[in-house]
Amino acid sequence: MQERIEEKSFPNNLEDRLAIIANALNTEFKSAILLHLDDTPREAPEIRVKVRETIGRGYLPSKSTFGTYGDTLHEIALVAKKTITRDTGEVEYIGYSLTEAGKTYGLPCAVLSLRYAVDNNISMFQILGSTASPGESRAPYNRIRILRELRNSEELREIDLKEALDLYGYTVRNHLDGLVKIGFVEFDSVGAKTKGKYKFQWIKSKPLDKVEAVRHHTTLTRRVAECLANNDKAFDYNELSKVLRCGNVQNISTVLCGLERQGRVIRIFPWKAGELMSKVRILDNGRKFHDELYLPLTGLLSDSSLEVSRQEQETFRESQEYANYIRRGIELYRRVSPNINKKSPEERIEEIKALLRNKPGMTSRKIADILGISWMRITKYLSQLSKEIRIEEEGNEVRYFSG
Repeated sequence: MQERIEEKSFPNNLEDRLAIIANALNTEFKSAILLHLDDTPREAPEIRVKVRETIGRGYLPSKSTFGTYGDTLHEIALVAKKTITRDTGEVEYIGYSLTEAGKTYGLPCAVLSLRYAVDNNISMFQILGSTASPGESRAPYNRIRILRELRNSEELREIDLKEALDLYGYTVRNHLDGLVKIGFVEFDSVGAKTKGKYKFQWIKSKPLDKVEAVRHHTTLTRRVAECLANNDKAFDYNELSKVLRCGNVQNISTVLCGLERQGRVIRIFPWKAGELMSKVRILDNGRKFHDELYLPLTGLLSDSSLEVSRQEQETFRESQEYANYIRRGIELYRRVSPNINKKSPEERIEEIKALLRNKPGMTSRKIADILGISWMRITKYLSQLSKEIRIEEEGNEVRYFSG
């Protein structure tokens, strides 16, 4: 038998530490595993048993998942990996235990993260995203950086974030889409504004009784015209759809374009060419995350509040509420996990077809948002459906309709 114990080095730089910790906290499973490890190496089945003893009944993943996460935590220096192999080279045993960095930083950070997630009823996966992301830096760290930049500024453009963080534009856009979905940021741009790139406003000098029906939409033309003429504000077609309680957004868009051709309405375009193509600002939920989780994490990782955090962690693990936090945290992640809730491509395609039948005229990003899967995967499915759906271009956006 041969025994090998492997341990990665934990960085001294605060930003490098933050990047590592972000990768450890992006799912409640990882936090639960950290909180059930100590100096004694344990195999994946043993770790699972310990978590089961804590939560009692409730969902837990397979034994192999605990091994996978054990390897992940080992790669980011929070867990040591003990491997015993036979003389034949066959692996006999793999056990995981906490490193000094895991005990000093991993455990307190896991407690902070778990308590924040449960107290705010949101999985860290929804906030930080997946570690399986392209690029030199992972999504959890990049999302923290984006929120930090926005917290320190009143308002930024997408290109400002791209340049400040040295990230590709599509990377920034994908992270912003995810943060918009959970109400952490507000993001408008020429090509990504989900509520319409422009709005329509009635020209007050134009009489309402001279309006001509657009195509065959006689009643809808009258209702849209009356709504605009009797309001001083401008509307986009999604807003009009809600006001008029008309589910067919495409018909409203058709009527608005027709009224524009008649000279009854004008488009109100929010962007000045060459000056502003996007704007991003942080919302209250994003500020709360920054102030209540990010700042305490950086204090801990910079050693300024280390002793207090370690005492809190020890008290928390001995408290009566500990089991409930572990159980509820795991359930939060179970609900949003793309792997646990994974559906076959055929099932996803049927979901898209049903969605377009009920809500025609959506963009690929809107479909991805509703179904909770990546935009790139949605575009792949839409490509496969090209012969069964109708595609219309509207400015810089592409909209999809049931065939």
